[in-house]
Amino acid sequence: MKDLRLIRYLVLFSFIAVGSHLCYSDNNANAGVAFNLELVTVGEGSNWTSEKSGYPESSTKPFRLTATITPLSLASSIAFSSDDATISTVSEVSRTDGSDDQVVVLEVTGLSETPPESPDGEAKIQAKNGTKVVAEVPVVVVVPKTQTHSVGAPILVNGASTADGVTYLVSSSGSMVTIMIQDQFGSTLSSIYNGTYVVEEMFSNREPEELFPGTWSHIIIPDHRLIDGRKFDSVSTSYTITIYATLDQSILDAWEQKTYNFYGSYNAFQRYNVIDTASADMKVRVGGSYELTPDFKRVVSCTDPYADVPVTVTDDDI
Repeated sequence: MKDLRLIRYLVLFSFIAVGSHLCYSDNNANAGVAFNLELVTVGEGSNWTSEKSGYPESSTKPFRLTATITPLSLASSIAFSSDDATISTVSEVSRTDGSDDQVVVLEVTGLSETPPESPDGEAKIQAKNGTKVVAEVPVVVVVPKTQTHSVGAPILVNGASTADGVTYLVSSSGSMVTIMIQDQFGSTLSSIYNGTYVVEEMFSNREPEELFPGTWSHIIIPDHRLIDGRKFDSVSTSYTITIYATLDQSILDAWEQKTYNFYGSYNAFQRYNVIDTASADMKVRVGGSYELTPDFKRVVSCTDPYADVPVTVTDDDI
């Protein structure tokens, strides 16, 4: 009888212990985690994390990842990690309590590019209760890879100014080149790379050398901005007629309208009978380290100064 009572006691103790464990697990199973994004997009490195401010709307954080945990009483049991720390990492920025939930702001940092064959991401950010995955969201780490160039219609612009009794009649001619940048998936580069002083150029095989930078230089004309994978590059050449007298404003206006005949010339290219060609091989990189392919052969030429637009620009991939 004594042994039977002992067995009954042990069975009862075991039931209570196991029942208590199941109750703990069931309660935590009710903890819900909802991410605000279906796919986290980041660049590679600390400059392009999910906490990067938007551009040009710098007050926004369009790539921010948040997780909402419910109920609030179970929020402390949830931790966040990456399932592949060689591709991305995650850290907590803040936790904010609501009436019965908690919002966690997370910063995801890309460490290596997502392979081209995995456009939907390989690594995942996971919300865990202990070892149990409660929720997860994939991460794609995009990097600049390729480029295309399109050359706009050639233009000719006359300008005029005066200073200290000297008049300057200027003519500029060329084209606007649009550089479109793609990522490793062949898609337009994510706006996470938007910003200023992001895109650089460098030239080799320069003829003549003084017309093309032989070291990395930011593309700043017409501006220094990269927006949604697009960078504008104004390519032109200019000539100036210097007159040591102050011309009447009506003459300056006529020059700008290309109706003023200055000794048989309606622009400075005609005045100097410019016939010339310059060329160089152009490299482009993004973010200080991502050299794009292919390179381009840039040719700027003026073969007929009396043409409606004397200068032509070509960019051909090499």
